[in-house]
Amino acid sequence: MKIDIEGADRLCLEYLKGLDERPQFLSLEDDKVDFSKLLDDLHVLGDLGYRWFRAVQQQTIANARYQGTDRFGRPVTHVFETGSSGVFGADLPGAWMSLQELIVEYKWIYEMYRIFGDDSPMAREKNLNQLRLQLAHHFQRCLPGWYDTHVSL
Repeated sequence: MKIDIEGADRLCLEYLKGLDERPQFLSLEDDKVDFSKLLDDLHVLGDLGYRWFRAVQQQTIANARYQGTDRFGRPVTHVFETGSSGVFGADLPGAWMSLQELIVEYKWIYEMYRIFGDDSPMAREKNLNQLRLQLAHHFQRCLPGWYDTHVSL
């Protein structure tokens, strides 16, 4: 299940509390401003039974190529367009992490939002984009970027 209801994602999570079955994989758009709101959402996901978590950088998905198989086992190649959410579920690259590990990851991400985000003092700097590119190369990730949280039961 992909949740992206522009600020109303929590309504969908609350609805899931009343269901006996839940999707194996779920993703939702993160709040880039209020860390406590993000923590509340993560704890609701944990209460819903989700045990594995990922913070997925969305800024680098445009033009990313996916090669895999469809549900019948046939080969599939797809190039994601700008604004796409990218691969999902078991197709996500990399390792899943615990809730506590994800919270540590998001602390770093939010610090980068605070320093380099659209509303940061750095946003007024003339050469911010060049600095972001240099730091992104160093840290091997976009700064500050935006993220979706992916979870699995």
